[in-house]
Amino acid sequence: VGSFIYRTFNDDKTQRIQHIRNLVAGPLLSSKLLDMSAVNYYYSLNEMPTPPKNLSLIYRGKQLYIYKNNSAWPYFYLAKNLEILNDEKKQIDVKQGTAYIEKKDSFVLPKNAGGGIIKMKEFLFGKIVFDFQSRQQELLVIADSWHPLWRARTNHSDLSLIRTNEIFKGIILPAGKYDVTVFFDNSPYLIGIYLSVVSWILFVVCFILASKFKGSLPS
Repeated sequence: VGSFIYRTFNDDKTQRIQHIRNLVAGPLLSSKLLDMSAVNYYYSLNEMPTPPKNLSLIYRGKQLYIYKNNSAWPYFYLAKNLEILNDEKKQIDVKQGTAYIEKKDSFVLPKNAGGGIIKMKEFLFGKIVFDFQSRQQELLVIADSWHPLWRARTNHSDLSLIRTNEIFKGIILPAGKYDVTVFFDNSPYLIGIYLSVVSWILFVVCFILASKFKGSLPS
């Protein structure tokens, strides 16, 4: 993710980012990678005299101007095409509707892919639910950071979740009509959490007992 962000903001030789959380002032950045990342809005302290054609002013306030990015990709979509990422040179000239995957995750996408129906039903921290319907296999792409502990499943089975568009989620959906639940599996962390809770309980109990016995000792 860090590499993707640095490349997005610094590839035109303008050092906009020197630290991952520090975006410095500089010329307006219009990037296909930001579009692919579903960046829908730009803001500026001053009004742009000649904004790019893809930006439209939607709010004007005191030292705050908000522009809508009309070129932004949707937050989620069913891919129409697949392309394999080149490890030596990452994809720059991205095309909307295409999903970029690693060679090890390659599979055959039907010719008429992207024609299914996908709707978001629920969006919570660590959980997203979609309503899906298609007569053929599809690839759902979500502009949300991939992590090996993210999972996807239907009511009947687990689904394959792969890294797509370099840093985002891709879910291979079999043909059919069903709900898709995407969630973060925190079970590997539960043992550590339980041990921490037990340790704190023992610490508090020992502290109370030590204070009690100390107060009851004869002077």
